[in-house]
Amino acid sequence: MASQVTTQIWSGNNGGYVENVYPLDGVLERCVSENFSAINPVEGINAFIWTRNTIDRETGDIYRDSFTTGAHASTNGNTQIEDYMMRANQVSRYLVNTLRGNEGQWGVPCTERGDTMALVEAERTAFEAIVEEFPDRNPDIGLSIIDPDIMFRVTSYDPNEPSPSLEENEMEEVAGMLFVRVDVDTSDQAMSDAPPSSAQDGDQADD
Repeated sequence: MASQVTTQIWSGNNGGYVENVYPLDGVLERCVSENFSAINPVEGINAFIWTRNTIDRETGDIYRDSFTTGAHASTNGNTQIEDYMMRANQVSRYLVNTLRGNEGQWGVPCTERGDTMALVEAERTAFEAIVEEFPDRNPDIGLSIIDPDIMFRVTSYDPNEPSPSLEENEMEEVAGMLFVRVDVDTSDQAMSDAPPSSAQDGDQADD
């Protein structure tokens, strides 16, 4: 089970919607001491969902990007990584589905004010709801915003580009984060699409 990247675009001109959810070919490890701003305690968190929301004030287009990471991917065993990332990806997918479904609640406030604060609140509300609904399953999943440069480098990552040569015992990095290679197959995406609950109905700030 690999880190999962999500891009969502709501068009301000024609009401169109574009979504892309895909796994990387490895697990990113994010250092929680770097610009971490979680809505739940950092201690005990094993996987994270990092998000960034922006709005184009001229067109009204709203962009939501996210990716998942393991807190200790480089030292976790395979079974732990599989468990942590599967659950983080499921929660991430729940957020995608929820925010797509309740755009009517936050979309207009975002376009009227020219910021994404209403989306921020909707995202946080959805995250808190799924964690509270399954307190024994999701208490070690964290949610936070991420620096726009890091988000850009993650969403721009191309697994087909040659990797830089590494010294012995040196680990590969993506966007400044350790990158633990894992085998990714079609079941990886299918598992990430599985809802964390029977109901899939269900937010980040600009700079």
